[in-house]
Amino acid sequence: MSVRIALDAMGGDYAPAEVVAGAFLAARALPDVEIFLFGPPSILPEGESPPPNVQLVPSHEWIGMDESPVKAVRQKPEATINRVCRFVRDGHADVAVTMGHTGAAFIAARFAFGMLPGIERPAVPVPYFRLHPHMVIIDVGANTDVRPRHLLQFARMGSAYAQAMFGVEHPRVGLLTVGTEPRKGSLVIQAAYDLLEASELNFVGSIEGLDVAHGRVDVVVHDGYVGNVVLKLTEGLVDELLSRALERVLPVAGHQAEAVRSALLALREENSYARIGAAPLLGVNGLIYIGHGRSRARAVAAGLKQAYQGVRHGLLERLIDM
Repeated sequence: MSVRIALDAMGGDYAPAEVVAGAFLAARALPDVEIFLFGPPSILPEGESPPPNVQLVPSHEWIGMDESPVKAVRQKPEATINRVCRFVRDGHADVAVTMGHTGAAFIAARFAFGMLPGIERPAVPVPYFRLHPHMVIIDVGANTDVRPRHLLQFARMGSAYAQAMFGVEHPRVGLLTVGTEPRKGSLVIQAAYDLLEASELNFVGSIEGLDVAHGRVDVVVHDGYVGNVVLKLTEGLVDELLSRALERVLPVAGHQAEAVRSALLALREENSYARIGAAPLLGVNGLIYIGHGRSRARAVAAGLKQAYQGVRHGLLERLIDM
């Protein structure tokens, strides 16, 4: 059976043109996918026929990146992000995808899907680039203020994600803090440590930033504030170090300069956010992937492929059974 994806064509800084172009790329690369594009008919490029597995669902309302998410989601029930979530909820598609307003996506998904039993807060997991592609960080921005039990819930969802997407049977869970000693950190971290230690998870204890860089666990748990800082810092640091390497190495590389340049640029490309494209919002009782607002066509296509893999790997079913 085909994987059916409901795509918010109006979400993102470069929507709709780049989102539509990315949908066409993904549709051609994945013949067993059906993509439903939600947006006005004018988004389809003139003189170019869509791939046969892309279908327009006319929608004339959407939420801008500068709008208040709660107000916009409530006042615009026919906005594209609301419609793609309801399309999945009603069984017409398997997964929703948006590159649009992250806050609006969170709220629309909660309204449409509700929460999974035992989960109070949704969270976003992201693989740690190509440095450690089978290590996941959760949360990376959905929750900046959490309680200890929320971190336990994130750990359970992150473990289910690692099992479904990477085939890790007993994911090693680490609680990110300021040292490796037990219960080191804030009062929230100390209480979360006790909950994790008493849980059924494969909890290996406290970890620090160096452990993340060396990929010593499968699931890194923290609130979305710290998780987002780790993610963005790594992204910026990798890019800056590779830029410095290009500046310093190329002048002394001699006849190997072009080979060195190609290798460094390939390494930068491997660790670009555009390679991941989108990440799922875990905890809601439905499947939705959210991409970066500045996504161009290649990143949109990568996000659609991530959503496709999430369906094929039974991610939602794994979360329901956890």
